[in-house]
Amino acid sequence: MGTPRHVLLLLLLLLLLLLEPGAQLAAGLSSALGSSRHINTCSAAEERLCDFVCDCPEDCSDEEDCGYDSDPPFICDFEKDTCGWTDQNVHSYKWGRQRGYISGDSASDHTLGTDRGWFMAVGAVHDNILTTAVLVSPRMRQAAPACELRFWYQVWDSGRVGVDAGSLFATLRSSSREAVVWRGAGSSVRGWREASIFTGRVPEPFQIVFTSRRSLSYPGDIAIDDINFRNCALPQLASACSDQFLCARGTCVETWQTCDGTDDCGDSSDEDADLCAQYRKCDFQNGTCDWTNRKWERTNQVSFSSSDLLSGPARDHTENTNAGYFLYIDNSNGATLLSPSIEPTSDTEPCFLVLYYHMFGPRAASLNIYHRTQDPAELIPAKSEQGERGDLWVREKVHFSVNTSFQIVIEGVLGGGRFGNIALDDLILSPGCRISNDSLSPDWELPTATPSRCNQGQFECRNGRCVDQNLVCDFRLDCSDQSDEMDCGNATFDVSDGGWRDHSVGRLEWRVRQSTSSSRGDHLSLARAHGQLLSKAKALSPVLGPSGPACSMQFRYLLYSNSTFTGGISVSSVDRALGTEVLLWRTHRTRDKWTSVTVSVGARPRGFQIEIAALVDNFVPRVQKVAVDDIAFLNCSPDLEPPTAADVSCNFEAGLCGWYQDQTDELEWIHDVGPGFDHTTGSGHFVFVDVSSPDLRGRSARLLSYPQRSSIETMCLSFWYHLFGPHTGTLSLKLRLGGGDEETVLWTRSGTQGNEWQRGLSPVPHQNRTFELVFEALRDGFDGDISLDDITLSSRPCPALQSCSFEASQCDFVSSGRGGWRKQSGWTGGIASGPKTDHTLETDRGFYMIVDTSHDVMSSSQSASLYSGLTSALRGPECVQFWYHMSGDKPGSLSVFVEASGGQRVEVFSESVTQGAAWRLGNANISASAEWKIIFQAVGAAGTSSHIAVDDITFQSGSCPRAGFCDFERGLCSWTNTQSRALDQLDWDWTSAGTSGKYPGPGLDHTLKTRTGHYVFLSSRSRAGPGQKAWLLSEHLPATQGSCLGLWYHLDSAIPIHMGELRVLLYSRFQSFQSWEVRGHTGNWAFVNITLKSSEEFQVVLEASTGESGAIALDDITYNAGVTCEGVQSDRPAPVAPSSDHYSGTVAVVFVVVLLLSTVAGVLLFLYRRRRGSLSWGPLSWGSLSWGSLSWGSLSWRSLFKGSSETGSEEPGFDNIEYSRSDEDRITVPSMSES
Repeated sequence: MGTPRHVLLLLLLLLLLLLEPGAQLAAGLSSALGSSRHINTCSAAEERLCDFVCDCPEDCSDEEDCGYDSDPPFICDFEKDTCGWTDQNVHSYKWGRQRGYISGDSASDHTLGTDRGWFMAVGAVHDNILTTAVLVSPRMRQAAPACELRFWYQVWDSGRVGVDAGSLFATLRSSSREAVVWRGAGSSVRGWREASIFTGRVPEPFQIVFTSRRSLSYPGDIAIDDINFRNCALPQLASACSDQFLCARGTCVETWQTCDGTDDCGDSSDEDADLCAQYRKCDFQNGTCDWTNRKWERTNQVSFSSSDLLSGPARDHTENTNAGYFLYIDNSNGATLLSPSIEPTSDTEPCFLVLYYHMFGPRAASLNIYHRTQDPAELIPAKSEQGERGDLWVREKVHFSVNTSFQIVIEGVLGGGRFGNIALDDLILSPGCRISNDSLSPDWELPTATPSRCNQGQFECRNGRCVDQNLVCDFRLDCSDQSDEMDCGNATFDVSDGGWRDHSVGRLEWRVRQSTSSSRGDHLSLARAHGQLLSKAKALSPVLGPSGPACSMQFRYLLYSNSTFTGGISVSSVDRALGTEVLLWRTHRTRDKWTSVTVSVGARPRGFQIEIAALVDNFVPRVQKVAVDDIAFLNCSPDLEPPTAADVSCNFEAGLCGWYQDQTDELEWIHDVGPGFDHTTGSGHFVFVDVSSPDLRGRSARLLSYPQRSSIETMCLSFWYHLFGPHTGTLSLKLRLGGGDEETVLWTRSGTQGNEWQRGLSPVPHQNRTFELVFEALRDGFDGDISLDDITLSSRPCPALQSCSFEASQCDFVSSGRGGWRKQSGWTGGIASGPKTDHTLETDRGFYMIVDTSHDVMSSSQSASLYSGLTSALRGPECVQFWYHMSGDKPGSLSVFVEASGGQRVEVFSESVTQGAAWRLGNANISASAEWKIIFQAVGAAGTSSHIAVDDITFQSGSCPRAGFCDFERGLCSWTNTQSRALDQLDWDWTSAGTSGKYPGPGLDHTLKTRTGHYVFLSSRSRAGPGQKAWLLSEHLPATQGSCLGLWYHLDSAIPIHMGELRVLLYSRFQSFQSWEVRGHTGNWAFVNITLKSSEEFQVVLEASTGESGAIALDDITYNAGVTCEGVQSDRPAPVAPSSDHYSGTVAVVFVVVLLLSTVAGVLLFLYRRRRGSLSWGPLSWGSLSWGSLSWGSLSWRSLFKGSSETGSEEPGFDNIEYSRSDEDRITVPSMSES
């Protein structure tokens, strides 16, 4: 029979489960059964499912699990599930829904821009064998001709093993067809890139398949996110058609869409044979019809090698299959196609040609359309398309007005490049193009251009001089007549178009027009086009650059509408080699006047193009005006340096001094002013990156110095930085040598460093050529700020460093002795037995110092020493703190010495006990009245596969804190935030109430009870939302039969739902054991002490979970080892080594007899307390529920424990936590071995 207390406990637990469906058990059941999905609630017919039309008006559930969310717009962002996308592989290389990491590094998805967002990614391939991963969409009903699948993807070769077109491509699969519909750029870029798949008309059920073929790849190298189906539905039924064509199925299409070779109606009635009887169509399925072919190849995709994904169009336009035929060139300088002779045109019945062309890859130079007459010398241009358009068929329409018989001439010209082609399909002549009996000269040849006097790859100046083609439009005058810089983007459009070309593929395009609203003259204007796709209009500049840091683009624009307007203009930088596009500027603001704007282009090391894009929904030229004029590139020469170029030292009060923004990413440093925040004056300027902004999508913000002259001595860069927030990023200082892309990391910090300005120091090694310094804010965290101020470059060595994480360098440490200390990471390898992760980053990419103590390297008693640089005498005691790792069979011993300049050496730390594969804290008090250095000495013990490693060495004024103790006035003491994403998602922040910040905490600390006192806290204003955890870990503590942990905590939660939670856990051997929990609102500081027991070494974890609002704070943590909270001595005092004045954190050796006696004493105490009715309940478990300390709303199960509580009265507030009736809130938890 259970006691009444037991029965009450069970009843309350059942009530808890009934009333709180969001409890862990309910969540577990929901996960096991799957989420409740409502599909086709209106019982729509099967042919209406997944057809991009909401037939169920209430919930659009007929479009559920169709490869997109059922709510229009039809997008799958993978945040809830896979939208029906499935992996179809039988081996380990698979697609899966994941978040947080790409190639082992922290990464953001595209939807949210954080590591909490989901995307689809592939796994790893560990063998050098080509392996395929296949991701398949659900079956969709059919697709309209303008259907576009827009998505974001990453192809990142983290292992440097190479990528190609097979790394990621897409196919369209149906019962009668399978064709490649998209091929990747075949380049490796760390970041999300946008791409589009144009399906073409698909009249039957189909699927989209993403395929990745890799060997020796890493998890997440290939990823996809935000798949968006646009304009895929067929026209909807209409009661009547106004100035449109009425389809047989009762829908309407534009009249210009009839007889154009595309089924726009969805029933082919707009292409009916009787309707189009007067049109002359050639689809090349059975030949070239009555067109004269000169060097075009009639072929289909089936004829190409299946291993060459980059050859030719993957499908024709007529049938939209890989078996359909088209005309094609890819290996000749050019080809021509001549129409039959055509009679003179009539004003009453226009003659026009509709055709579809495919220009894919960098070799696709130009497609030119002319007409010629009887005069052999007369060749009149009608249309010219230049440069690649992508992997799609583009509709074009060309009108002809000729008063004599003529022929249409179509010319395809290829240029240089790794791959590319030009193809033609579905040539349609209108009824107004009547075939003539006149015969034009059959031996006519297209006139050839005058041969250049320059070699291939050279440009001929107008004065006849030859220069390298790469020097054209590079913002330098290489031709004496300046002809190499003509038509290089500068354009007023009155005399020259500056080399700008329209690259549109849809129903909008850019044209040069004469202004009607001002006297500005010709300008670039948005106009309607003849394409079938609903895509933005694009104008591309010639290939420009490289450019210098001060480069900018100045222009005027007009954006006006006298009706409802949805659209805008944007300017982007395009890198064709990498397949990337970076947004530089955009606007949606309409004004009925020309507006000037200057856009920063910045330094770009390779050739680039500028793209001006515009998209306007339902564009009506008479009532809407979108135009651009007077384009000029300013200060773009790489040789141009501003007067401030040498001003590396900068407090940012008057600008960026000798620093400039890197424009190759969409993330930038912001130059701002903040009262009470900057470091220089407290109210001045600084630069910062707000990584918590939801609008950010770039990966890094980079601030670069202008090139600095070579130096003959090592210099020192001093700066002040501020990294603060629960999930902030990484700040690094790098050095880049002139003329190269390789960068060396000089200094780096990751994660929150507290809400105070910290000083950074970095030596700048002497260089024998020009160099640049780079401050990089890496957005590998997504909630916090990275700030920079008061940079100073001095021509003298840096003072002794106060910390070293070995991430950037060895600092001033040098090695001597047997084997030697070396810097390595788990990723780079070296000493095979070394730690797989470092302590700083807790990843295999982080570095540490290590020495191999195996017997084949270091015999017994041999040693290797790691020496710091010489440091000036100390004014008072200091604490050296470091983390060490000793593992393997007999790793030997680690000793730390302080050596004065006179040669006196004092041992301050020693450890020789093997403690398992874990990083452990070591610290020691040091003092020195003369110059000194610190020495880490490893002594061998003839071990096997053994090592000793050290990481994160820091020096701090004052004595070392006792284990577990911290008042947070000087930092976190020996407590640390974990960087392991497997354990938590956020970090505890260190701050004071008087420090400004966007994450509010308690108004006073507990130690000093002032606004200047410090504490640690976790704000629920975190971008990650409620339920996200932060772990604060103690150092490793020895096994104990009873030690007392005390802490002051502050809970501020104004919203009673999703309140923040605070827990105390014991963590050992990758398992956690809950010992105490509280949630709610204290209103002021409250105290708790907890007796902890563990039969093995452990760490204390202070875990906070975010709520909807408020913050959780901690202060004044104490830990009395071996003494329970009742004051009972539970452990035998550890022996104190003679001649040692330091605390090392060594685990005491406990004899078997002592353990047995302690166990017996524990059993007797258990029986005694049971008789007294004061039994303390340890954490029970059932399913996924922990019973150690249950709480719900204002309910706390403290009455199960005998203990003490103390509540301060420093601040007003209410307390909704129910404590025991006694005046104590003292808790005793059982040993971890009892769990």
